[in-house]
Amino acid sequence: SLGGPFLGTDFTIGDLTGEVPADFRYVRATDQKVDLAPCYVVEVVPQNEETEWATGYGLRRHFIRQDGFRIVRTDYYDPRRRFFKRRTFHDPIRVLGDLWQANMALMENHRERHETLIKTDRRVISRDYVPPEMFTPAWLLENRHIQGTEKRFFDEDPPLLWGLE
Repeated sequence: SLGGPFLGTDFTIGDLTGEVPADFRYVRATDQKVDLAPCYVVEVVPQNEETEWATGYGLRRHFIRQDGFRIVRTDYYDPRRRFFKRRTFHDPIRVLGDLWQANMALMENHRERHETLIKTDRRVISRDYVPPEMFTPAWLLENRHIQGTEKRFFDEDPPLLWGLE
């Protein structure tokens, strides 16, 4: 499941990875202000029970600044639509052209009265890190992207788990 806690934090795997837009319905709600900044509000609802179960969320509400189109806050609701946690983004920096990303994300779990802060110290955006052949149909259809990962973890002698010796 994508909805379980990730390594003891208040984030889930699903919170840290992308999503398949077709699995959700996106609805524009009434604009609101966050820290005096006008924001668009977009409600994200799973398309079916399977997606709801996988994520653990019945609703997410994104607050997107109108002046830069950056998500500054996401409120999370359980399948019964009860609010239980909030992610806020802090320390935005320009990373490429008009693309901005936050260097810090704070997840506040109101139900557990616990919070987790993730801070990005370094970000590398470069075509040199990913070979162009990884984006060809042949590479993807042969599942070479998956085999490459397995080979790294299991063909070592002695095996290394997650890069730890």
